Amino acid sequence: LPIYQPFSFDIASGSVVIEPDTTSQSDIQVTQGSTVTRGIASSDTIELYSSSGATVNHSVMVRGGVETNITAKGINIKSPSGDGFSITENSNVTLTIIGNNYVQPSGSYYAGVLVRVGSSLTIEDGGNGFLEARGGNYSAAIGGASSYDGAGSGDITINGGIVHCYANKDNYILGGNTSNITINGGRITVKKSGSNYTKNGIKANLLVLSGGTISIEGGVSNSADCNTAIINGGKDRKSVV
Repeated sequence: LPIYQPFSFDIASGSVVIEPDTTSQSDIQVTQGSTVTRGIASSDTIELYSSSGATVNHSVMVRGGVETNITAKGINIKSPSGDGFSITENSNVTLTIIGNNYVQPSGSYYAGVLVRVGSSLTIEDGGNGFLEARGGNYSAAIGGASSYDGAGSGDITINGGIVHCYANKDNYILGGNTSNITINGGRITVKKSGSNYTKNGIKANLLVLSGGTISIEGGVSNSADCNTAIINGGKDRKSVV
């Protein structure tokens, strides 16, 4: 049988909200359905796994300015309403991916992984890590959504893993207005998921490519739209400047 972390939650059992402890007895509380788990420090790891091999209609929300470490270990979620995995209200998430993980929103105007302005996301590879994020129309797979902040996005750092970003119809697939994106490692694919509409690849205020490989595919209108691009290493399979 698998051995899970002390703060481990089966996403097949319901949506998860990660936020400040309302009792102020610890840093973080996790709410899943009617169950509230407290006693979680910012330095602790919150593990999300799934006992179901199928897509479940649940979501993950991080809010309230928390700083937290989350491990996604084989989750497959589609939000019943809104973004698939949202990071909001100046929260900072280090997301470690293990095995195959899939995240998508309920539909148009929402992101697969929403990173709101003022918040941040760092992706790490915890072992054979794979993440497929799909954005709705007018929104990013990872980054901003047209429902918030004028499609702006917080900062995104990818240090490892295989990350596939798909989205269709207008706006951008990875990032958003005001976002600073840093790629230090991993293999990132940015691709338009449909053929009938225009879609741009990467949107950033600052794009730093220090390692890894980025593939921008699927007939996007622009590979990248950024104020500044710094390429210190890594490989880009389609021009970013």
